[in-house]
Amino acid sequence: MLLNEFLKEHCKVEELKSAVSKQGATIAQQDRKIHEQEATITAAGKGMNAVTARLEEQASQIQKVSGRAPSKQPAPKSSSISERAVSGR
Repeated sequence: MLLNEFLKEHCKVEELKSAVSKQGATIAQQDRKIHEQEATITAAGKGMNAVTARLEEQASQIQKVSGRAPSKQPAPKSSSISERAVSGR
């Protein structure tokens, strides 16, 4: 009877060891994925910073050009010689 109980407990211990081993492998795999995702996030952040810097530079250039551009007043309409001849002017 004592041997039987010992064998049952031994089987339980072996099953638990196996479960712990599988969990350890799963944890290691998840850790690798986390590191890959962190690297991807870092790269995406750097890319976003570069895009933001370019966007700010373009906005600055647009402001400079807008400040130099003449005001948008409609240009006086001049009729060409051919238009005058057609209209009879």
